[in-house]
Amino acid sequence: QTLDDVTFIADALLRHLDRYLARTWGDRVNTAVQIQAKAARARLLAFAPVQLKLFEEGWIIDSVERPLPPLVLNGLAISGRYDRLDRHRDGKIWRVFDYKTFSEAKNPEKTHLGKGDTAAPFTSRLAKRKADGSRGEEQIRRWKDLQLPVYYHALAPTLPDVPGSPGERPRLELGYLC
Repeated sequence: QTLDDVTFIADALLRHLDRYLARTWGDRVNTAVQIQAKAARARLLAFAPVQLKLFEEGWIIDSVERPLPPLVLNGLAISGRYDRLDRHRDGKIWRVFDYKTFSEAKNPEKTHLGKGDTAAPFTSRLAKRKADGSRGEEQIRRWKDLQLPVYYHALAPTLPDVPGSPGERPRLELGYLC
């Protein structure tokens, strides 16, 4: 069994949680932790079909819980960790994810972006994807929450070239899994 079986994925996630609880708490898991563990089990079971869909789309988990490569932005040394880095099997696209535990995904645009201009720091040119997959109108936006752009600036330069295409850089996508 592999990542193409939702039951295998769910069982593996729950086994990992149980091992963590046993290693951390042993036989003396207090009531608060039991309640949190029950909520974590529900989130993990809900996540298993999401992981299956990612696998079916060609996404492969490259690494998890790793430190960011060294990064200096505007003279400020930044350090941190990312939760998960995936690569598409064709090697042309990578994705860095941050795991979130809220029950509903927050709107990334409203949460992280404000109106920007080209002179402002931490701006990006963004275009929403249309329902048909084509690229929408481009806008300049300012990042209010710097987590995702820090991931981008730290990781994008470290990704390998697209396989079979020396010098062709892969695209790095950013997102949350909740």
